[in-house]
Amino acid sequence: MSVRKVIIALGFLLAALVSAYGIGGRLSGRACYTTCTTAISEYQPMGNPTVVTYGLDCVDPEQPTACTGSYNGSYTRPSTCSGVASTCSITTKTLVLIVLGQSLSANYTNTRYLPINSGVQFLDPYNSTVYQLNTAANSGNTIYAPVLGASGYSSLGSFNCPSTSGSPTLYCQGSFLGVVGDRLINDSVYSRVIFVNVAIGSSAVNDWAAGITTYGSHSFSGLLNNRLKVAWAEIVAAGWTTNPNVHIGVLYSQGEQDAITYCNGSSCPGTGVPSTAQWEAAFDTIVASYVGMGGTGSWFVPVETISNTPCCTNPIAAIQAAQSGVVGTVSGLNVYPGAIGSAGGGGVVCSTGLDSINATYRWDGTHMGIPNAYPGNNGTVLAGNCVANAIEAHPP
Repeated sequence: MSVRKVIIALGFLLAALVSAYGIGGRLSGRACYTTCTTAISEYQPMGNPTVVTYGLDCVDPEQPTACTGSYNGSYTRPSTCSGVASTCSITTKTLVLIVLGQSLSANYTNTRYLPINSGVQFLDPYNSTVYQLNTAANSGNTIYAPVLGASGYSSLGSFNCPSTSGSPTLYCQGSFLGVVGDRLINDSVYSRVIFVNVAIGSSAVNDWAAGITTYGSHSFSGLLNNRLKVAWAEIVAAGWTTNPNVHIGVLYSQGEQDAITYCNGSSCPGTGVPSTAQWEAAFDTIVASYVGMGGTGSWFVPVETISNTPCCTNPIAAIQAAQSGVVGTVSGLNVYPGAIGSAGGGGVVCSTGLDSINATYRWDGTHMGIPNAYPGNNGTVLAGNCVANAIEAHPP
């Protein structure tokens, strides 16, 4: 190994240790909030960052001095939340689910699902606080708090928001995770579900891969891999990894971007990148990097490739095959299908994962929600049910 590579490796190790130390410091005195009466918001990536958090928002996590960009450029810390605070001790069976991937698992539905169980919660990795996935208030509007930590619209006016009493409902976008939490609690699989969501819209498998991945003449740096490591470090610092009541899992919900790339770089029916084998190899490095940090728990990988971007075919069989192909054991951890069984509406059965939920349940042809042309359809609920089915089949 060259001297330069040794220096880079040592620098990255030192940076990782500093990052982990900082996270541990922020978590001291952690509180859990059962309610929040002020706005909780996180904007989609845009503009110059107002908050840059090492490991979460750096342009290149391996170069700390390059932390000048942000994937969450206008993030607003919910540090002024008021409510009933309690200790974050976990005394009942709880699932802590790390969520990574792209927009389908981030905050891009066009309507939010409000959980009925107070035990459906999330850890905001930006301020190391646990919040109930609940309603909040902003300027007289009732809003549904998003699952912070992931990208996605949340307070951008009335963008794709349904109207309530003739007025736009602000902060309308969210995810299907609330449905997952309710199902797991209602079915007595867990009494509490805490999401740690670090998903980034439009990200590719290579963005999450560890190190540098090369496909032909193209090289990709896994700029988002450190977000997974930070999520794990947050869980460790909270003391949850040594709590027998805590069960840890990972939902990897990503594939649409790779389906687009696979087709756009080739002639139909498509022989682009990443191929099935390349996607699987990149995914393996993601799990290996997580295990290398001490990560534990089962992984769940939904089959998902559908988007509203014109492609050779839709869905894309090569990426579907990769998502099915990683099921088994990777770096000593179990990997299961991430979306199976009845979606609980419209006769939809997720036999081909989330790709089984067609465009009539997606508000823009890509993201789950309520399309204007099909106001009775709600893909958010269907997707949540299929993911919950998968976790119930193999609970961590």
